[in-house]
Amino acid sequence: MQEPQVIGTPSLLRRLAAMFYDAFLVTAVLLATTAIVLGLEMANSSGTHVHGERAMQGIWQWISFLTNLTVMSLFFTYLWVKNGQTLGMQAWRIRIDNTDNKRISWRQAYIRFFAAFLSAGFLGLGYLWVLFSKDKQSWHDKVSGTQTVLLNKREK
Repeated sequence: MQEPQVIGTPSLLRRLAAMFYDAFLVTAVLLATTAIVLGLEMANSSGTHVHGERAMQGIWQWISFLTNLTVMSLFFTYLWVKNGQTLGMQAWRIRIDNTDNKRISWRQAYIRFFAAFLSAGFLGLGYLWVLFSKDKQSWHDKVSGTQTVLLNKREK
């Protein structure tokens, strides 16, 4: 089977569809991660109300948040570095490359991951930028030195 060829840049709608697919996968992974953290929290609590319990509850919330952030970042960055694609991106024939059309580095993957939050956080303007940019790059593509490409269909 031949390696798929780059045929252009994906539309915003195609990118959003891939994100929608990935959201289901990430949600399932994060639910499992949260269940593990909650299980550890319950195993470490005495089940009785004692002084300082609220402080411990806050600590466990931070542990849960940081664990989920770590798991989510590893999910995306590992797949981007290894394959250039998440499962949702594979379904929609999208790949992440660096600007030299090669695989991205771990550094680029992490910059892209955290910059994507900023792209979404500003009312999604970082994603909408694709509609106005000559090179069809989002903010997180520009910041990380990556590009999002559309692939042809694989021959069977």
